[in-house]
This record gives sequence, C-alpha cells and structure tokens, in this order.
Amino acid sequence: MIQINCILLGKTDAGKTTLIETLKNPEYVNTQSTLYTATNNVASQTITVASDNNKLYEVKIVDTPGLNDVRNDIYNQYSNEEKLKLIRNHLFQTDYTFIGLVFDMKSIIQEDLASFRILREYLGETLTWKTLLIITHCENKRAEDLRQFDLQLQGENLGELVSFCKLGHVYTGALNSEVLRYSGVREPMLENVMKLRKDLLAKVISFDKSPPMMSNRNRSDEREPLILQRRRAKSHYCDCCCECCRDCCNYICDYCTIL
Repeated sequence: MIQINCILLGKTDAGKTTLIETLKNPEYVNTQSTLYTATNNVASQTITVASDNNKLYEVKIVDTPGLNDVRNDIYNQYSNEEKLKLIRNHLFQTDYTFIGLVFDMKSIIQEDLASFRILREYLGETLTWKTLLIITHCENKRAEDLRQFDLQLQGENLGELVSFCKLGHVYTGALNSEVLRYSGVREPMLENVMKLRKDLLAKVISFDKSPPMMSNRNRSDEREPLILQRRRAKSHYCDCCCECCRDCCNYICDYCTIL
C-alpha cells in the first residue's frame, strides 16, 4: 500500500476537520459553524483510497488548530504564535507529500487571505512547490458557479495566493445541517458532495511518485527474451558467438538464432 502524507492549514472555521470527516464518510453532516477552533492540537487520521486501476493508497491527513481564533479563554489553548510554532515543528519533522491550505469560499478574500499571509510570512516560500489550495463550503455550488470562481481566482485580489499554491486548487463541500432543514435538498447536495470528494481524492493520489506497477502480462513479456536466450545458451553455437558474448551480453548471431 502506498503512503501519502498531508497536513491541513488554515484559519479557524475554514472546514479542515469537516473535510477529513467527509473524506472518511461522504454522508457526514456538519452540525457546527463556529468562530473558534474545534481542533486544539495536532491530530491525524488515516483513510484508504483505491484508484481506478485498483492501486491502494493509505492517506494520512494531519489536522492543525485554526489561526485567528476569536476566543480568549481556557478553551483556546494556543495563541497564533504558538500555533505557528506547532505547525512549523510538524512540517519539518515529517516528509509531507503535500500541504493543503484550506480556505472557505465565503471568506477567502478577507479572513482567509489574512491567515495565508501570516502563514507565508512565518513559514517562508520554501514550501510553495508542494502546496495545494483546497476551497471548502462548495456543497451547494453548481459547475457554472465554480467556473466563475476560477475566474475570480485569477484576479488581482487572490493572485498572490494562487501563485503560491503550485499544486493548483480543488473544491470540496459537506452536507450542512442548516441547509438540510429544507425539504428536497439532501439528495442533490449529497450528489454534489460526492463528486467534489471524488475530484479531491483523484487530485490527492495524483501526487503519488512511486514507479508504476507492471502487470503480470508485461512482466512475462519482459522475461521471455531472457528465458529464450538462456535456453539457447545450452545449444550449439557457431564460432562467431564467443563464450564472453554468451555469458555477458547475450549476443547471438543470426545463424544461431535460427537453431
């Protein structure tokens, strides 16, 4: 099984924890929308993903506390500075396949962009080549809405963010309890969530850098010439097929090939 490691970064209430739960179960219902972080420490979960060609991946996803938490009480255990130090320690202790910057579509220009600038200033530009932008809360967006947002991402306001995320961007969403109160919306929303989830997982496993697996048929095709050569090594050779050629480079002249 191929291992893929990723870490999720972003502001409070961007949807990092909900993203992980939705990857585990597309029918997961998000029942909370808060201005404070639900994750007070670094935590990881692992999911198994199968590709279209039945290749298995073990995806380890590390969740981190959200930045810019508005609380100032005992439940908000860390300041922004302490959270950044915690994130930095994990980033440089583990070889992550990619880093997911998780931003909310509804607040990406204001609050999320501010969090991005904090992360970029603290972590530097060295991780830009392995960073993916993940845009959440897209469960009720149509394909046309996402195409329009693609154009918005190319604008001046978000240019610095998009250029930093060299791995591109993807959209994701989750079933929302507030929207589900209205009749007739669950099935179309679930269908959209599952499509977005599939696209995200396809993006994740595309970062696999392991060599391609060779089918049994291909392996047989690769071995067959060598097997024939070894069989011929036991048969009669003419004078032009010297012993060195037979033993080292497997050279066989046209005459001996026919034998």
